[in-house]
Amino acid sequence: MFYNTTQLTSTDECANLLKQANFEKNDILFRMHAIEQQQVRSQEANFNPEHAIAFVKAQISSHEEHIPKLAAGTERSTAEMALLRLKMRLSTLERRAEDQTEVAQATKDLEIAQLEARATVVDQFIAAINTRVAELQASNNVSRFN
Repeated sequence: MFYNTTQLTSTDECANLLKQANFEKNDILFRMHAIEQQQVRSQEANFNPEHAIAFVKAQISSHEEHIPKLAAGTERSTAEMALLRLKMRLSTLERRAEDQTEVAQATKDLEIAQLEARATVVDQFIAAINTRVAELQASNNVSRFN
């Protein structure tokens, strides 16, 4: 890709753009790293979420049957909080199960490829700005000698 940098008239403008471009590149690299780490954890884990989901669902069912029989008070409140924690755990387990599907893995691979392409574009932009900085510095050196 070709970038027209002739409108950049000072090294300060170039420095500001370089700062923004480097920030963007670091953000892209951070997101790529996070996705790659998710993939590694997902592949390394010998965790079968389906068994855990079935266990948590059984606990939820038990709590839902037991709570209405309790009198209002501390014991009932404690049981309701435990039920809420179990439901949150179920949600987490279901999300983990979805993350392990082939579609989820393919989606992550696609996202990494898109981020790599963006990083390449940002690198080209940085190179164009660095070239312009060199041009500006060379023209400043020439004008000093004249």
